[in-house]
Amino acid sequence: MRRRGFPGLLIAAVVLLFVLPSAASFYTSWLWFKELGYERVFLRELNAKSVLFAATFFSVFLFLYFNLVYARRRTFDRPSIVLGTGASGRPVALEGRQIAGFAMPVALVVALLAGLMATGDWLTWLSFFHAAPFGQRDPLFGRDLSFYVFRLPIYETLRQQALLVSVITLVGCGIYYVFSGSFVIEARPGVSSWPRIRLIPAARRHLSLLTALILGLMAWGAWLEIPRVLLTPTTSVVAFGASFADVYAHIPFLRVTIAVLVLGAALSIWHGFGRRGWPLPLAIALYLVVSVSGGLYGSFVQRFLVTPNELDKERPYIIHNIAATRAAYALDRVDER
Repeated sequence: MRRRGFPGLLIAAVVLLFVLPSAASFYTSWLWFKELGYERVFLRELNAKSVLFAATFFSVFLFLYFNLVYARRRTFDRPSIVLGTGASGRPVALEGRQIAGFAMPVALVVALLAGLMATGDWLTWLSFFHAAPFGQRDPLFGRDLSFYVFRLPIYETLRQQALLVSVITLVGCGIYYVFSGSFVIEARPGVSSWPRIRLIPAARRHLSLLTALILGLMAWGAWLEIPRVLLTPTTSVVAFGASFADVYAHIPFLRVTIAVLVLGAALSIWHGFGRRGWPLPLAIALYLVVSVSGGLYGSFVQRFLVTPNELDKERPYIIHNIAATRAAYALDRVDER
């Protein structure tokens, strides 16, 4: 009887702690908007959140679930998985079907959290779909200023969500393949080094494709970082936005980083469908080298080229900064008398 009553108590606790307070807050907000005559505004926000939650939930759930299902097929082939031995000497094992059953709840929880977090961007999405051009372009890239206000935030949000879900998918599928014995440790006779770890072909292809997707999303993030330079504090203390070091060091290395990450994604795919073991480590090594080199080169440019003659080097960017500030506050349209 106690076991049967526990789920009911748990459901009642969830309703009292979460459902009822949320319903009360929703109802009071509806009454407030209705009293002011802004029911359409309230319903517009509610519709935007609902559509955004549904789209994010189903896309994340389908991507994560089908990848986990593909990876767990080999887990079902093993009735039990021995993790080790206990203090009594008996083997400690897990049932393969129990491990395989985690795909559905994990996908549901991750998709639910992603959907709830996505609803916070409802106003940004509405601004994106109803964006209007500003009629002014930035002096560095020539983009309309509406790109930085309406499009760039959405692109960054999509990229961050996709990258997070891809990493979770890669980790979850990797755990399945570890439990299914897809990782094979081979000793290399006659070679005094660490044993070689290899994957069975199906797991190798799957994980390599997921890694290629992550590298592609990282390349997209590097591409978005280029216009983001105009909206971030500069390495110089003179102005806000792009500086001499950003234009001549940071941005060029971001373009190199994009090329390296795209090449890394191609190497990862080659790693999955080929038999050689060096393409994926080479891709990771190239990315690390470019990242470290970019930081060092940017510091060198700032320290030895900009700092000794900072006012002269930063003069064009100071002029752009002042002009943008005057336009933002409409000071360029003041009639002086």
